[in-house]
Amino acid sequence: MVKVKGPLFSLGAKGSLGRAISYRKQPFGAQVEKKPKKRDLKSASQLSRRGLFLGAVGYWNSLSDEEQAAYRGLAAGLPMTGFNLCVQDYLMGRIAVGVDVEEGGTPKVAAATALNFGVSDFAVTDEGGKKAGIALDYTNSKIARKDQNEVVSGQWRFSDGAVGLRFGSDTGPTLKGSGDTLALAGLLSVSGVVTSISGAPKALGGQVVLYPSAHGSASAYGLYFGAQKWGAYNVAGVTGLYAYAQAAPGSGGIITAQRAAYLSHILSGSPTINLLQGLLIAEPSVYSWGGSIPLYEALNIGDFTTPDTTRLIQAGPTVPYLRLLGGGNPASNETNLYLKEGLNLRHVQVMDPGVGGANFVGGERVAILA
Repeated sequence: MVKVKGPLFSLGAKGSLGRAISYRKQPFGAQVEKKPKKRDLKSASQLSRRGLFLGAVGYWNSLSDEEQAAYRGLAAGLPMTGFNLCVQDYLMGRIAVGVDVEEGGTPKVAAATALNFGVSDFAVTDEGGKKAGIALDYTNSKIARKDQNEVVSGQWRFSDGAVGLRFGSDTGPTLKGSGDTLALAGLLSVSGVVTSISGAPKALGGQVVLYPSAHGSASAYGLYFGAQKWGAYNVAGVTGLYAYAQAAPGSGGIITAQRAAYLSHILSGSPTINLLQGLLIAEPSVYSWGGSIPLYEALNIGDFTTPDTTRLIQAGPTVPYLRLLGGGNPASNETNLYLKEGLNLRHVQVMDPGVGGANFVGGERVAILA
């Protein structure tokens, strides 16, 4: 409220007129100015000090009547009240203020006066204004951010039956183990070079067993893979399947049969199998083809002269021993078979020896090399 001396403030005035102007008396005379506004910068230091005072007031209010009375007794004879003495003790750090520490809602430490962060897992820094900065120490703790690569020097162990690793979406391929079995659910695509897989075999000889399931009209593949060449450069060969068996040098003993590949069938249940094939070599599939194939051999058996007896193909004893159909119907008296005689490759043809004679029956034919 403005205090007026004389009409129309002619003698003097001090105070504020509403929220518009203020009157002050200065050594050089009366002064009229716009009412100043108080500024609250709310700096970090200001907020820190305010927090301390609020804590001090809260601590005073948390004291019992007897504790407050004791402070008033201690303040007797001092130029302050018991409340002021309590606030002073609080600000000077003469009061140990504790905090209850919980873990997942379970009390761990009551009225703790300090928090100790492990030096190998956390980095604690003084940010000023009695403010501590807490951060994970990724270097020492070896904890990797989710967008970083991680090198594991120990081991990861998953309980039996648990999904150990899942890739892609929530329904993507998974790896899980049970006992000594590692199961893969989903499509496995392997690229690169595997130079060596070693280790002592188990009782069953060390097996990789794949059990795919076919549903509806889909096909099931126990093992499906291939090799590709990219780029316009020369390569010695592209091999879709490379398999070999080796008897370790100096191992001794007897191997009844050594096979680079063994193909067989297991039949169970009561399905109808219209065709059962041990090996199918299909016609090549062509995709955006612009190259050339001077020679195509569906099956090439290399020279093998080491054993005492060599049979490149042994068919039987089931009849027929060998059937050769070829890609098309040959001309009359000709076949789709070529055999090498001496230094020459001869075309196998057939002829009718005629009816009669001691060794031929009507309709029988003999093969000749043309």
